[in-house]
Amino acid sequence: MDNGDTWNLQETFSQYSNIDGIEFSRDDLGWMIANSNGLLKSTDRGKTWKVVIDSILMFKDIAVSGDTAWFSYNNRVLRTTDAGDSWETRKVFDFQNTLYWGFEIDFVSSEIGYAGTYDGRIFKTTDGGIIWTEEDFPSNMPIFDIDFVNSEKGWTFGESGTILKRDPNYDFIKTGNSSLPDEFYLYQNYPNPFNPITTLQYTVNTKQFVTLKIYDILGREITTLINEEKPAGNYEVEFDASNLSSGIYFYRLKAGNLVKTKKMVLLR
Repeated sequence: MDNGDTWNLQETFSQYSNIDGIEFSRDDLGWMIANSNGLLKSTDRGKTWKVVIDSILMFKDIAVSGDTAWFSYNNRVLRTTDAGDSWETRKVFDFQNTLYWGFEIDFVSSEIGYAGTYDGRIFKTTDGGIIWTEEDFPSNMPIFDIDFVNSEKGWTFGESGTILKRDPNYDFIKTGNSSLPDEFYLYQNYPNPFNPITTLQYTVNTKQFVTLKIYDILGREITTLINEEKPAGNYEVEFDASNLSSGIYFYRLKAGNLVKTKKMVLLR
């Protein structure tokens, strides 16, 4: 315990290739998301970890408060209020035009929390995540992260460097790039996880030469779905993975000098 001057390896997990999130509500209670579908718990300051859930669900974000923990997936939260002895799931919002994997969450207490979605919506709960109400929000920009310091004040972080602040004394305040992200966007595939077909959507706002390729977890190219010039517009294409084995894959969109990559999971 030296305020981060030195670090010691606590544990390795041979069954998991990625650690996607970690939060501690106190010294003797920590939670971790591994490989998006594993939930692990530590009760000894992170020295050892126990798998409490290993499922086909794709968890995106985590929030904690005391014995309560929330994990976001699809359009729902998985919640425990007794340090993992029991679990319940609650719907946060309805999907609109696009399905996507998970969303961002942050709780400032065991009762009050916020959720931010990739289609630019904000939801608030005042009962620990049972009922969620949509907030007025001045943007439809994808929300990549949220952080609240109390029940009324917080920030959202979105595409093109945009930061929006929620303050009870003001309307939402915009900083960073004030232009909307109309130039280039790659959406999360849906469904995800999938078996064996999924849909990939993307947007370009000018005529561009576009490539859309699939890679395996080792970075090897699997196939090319798009390799042609496209006018401005919204597009979608199906990917059929019938000849592939279960695992994590990546899809990479390139339009001119712009590149975006996202992860997807094939589950047989």
